[in-house]
Amino acid sequence: MPGFVTLLAAFAALSAGLRNSVAGVEMHHSLAVQESSLAVQESSLAGLESAAAGVNSSAVAKVETSGDGDRGAGRSGCPGRCRCEVDGLLHRVDCSDQGLREIPSNLSVFTSYLVPIGCFSGLRSLRHLWLDDNSLTEVPVEALSELPALQAMTLALNHISHVPDHAFSKLGRLVVLDLNYNSLVEFPTAIRSLSHLKELGFHSNNIQSIPEHAFTGNPSLITIFFYDNPIQSVGRSAFQNLPELRTLDLSYNQIQTLPNFSGCESIQKM
Repeated sequence: MPGFVTLLAAFAALSAGLRNSVAGVEMHHSLAVQESSLAVQESSLAGLESAAAGVNSSAVAKVETSGDGDRGAGRSGCPGRCRCEVDGLLHRVDCSDQGLREIPSNLSVFTSYLVPIGCFSGLRSLRHLWLDDNSLTEVPVEALSELPALQAMTLALNHISHVPDHAFSKLGRLVVLDLNYNSLVEFPTAIRSLSHLKELGFHSNNIQSIPEHAFTGNPSLITIFFYDNPIQSVGRSAFQNLPELRTLDLSYNQIQTLPNFSGCESIQKM
């Protein structure tokens, strides 16, 4: 009997050891599974972070590329804030209504129509120049000397009060000149160098007199707009010998005596 009790005790001890061993194995397996799951989660998280980094990198690269593209467009001949059109090799640049105080500096040498200009150097084929509705206080004389092919120019709606005598000396092909809506107080004798001029606009200024032989050197004039000026005196010979003149508007002024129009055979409207 004592031997049987001893056998039972040994069997119980053996059974307990087996249960502890199985529990240890199960615990170890559970820990391994948990660690594996954690590793998978960390791997997945790393993948998501990598993907997110890739997306962000792509987005940044796209933005930087877009920025470079814009800067490239500026370098190619379209100043910031201006509107540009390309017709084959010719460029049209419109910078009107921008309140410009200085000339932009990155225009294409293929610019043929400019509204208004940038750097004039190299634009020797420029024909039309629009500088209207800005804040210019003087005629850009040096810049204009670079434009021998210029045919039409408007400087209207600025704050120009004086035009130097040599301002247009390099513009021998100019046909249209618009200085309307400025602050001119004296008749610009600089126009005498424009032998091909056909249309001239001086209206809505503060010019008080038109001198003798005012348009000597402009035999091709067809139209002159001089209305809305406080003109008090006009030289008797101011408008003589203008055989092509058809329209002369001197309305809204203070003229008391009309000048002599001899040599103006074509005049139709005053």
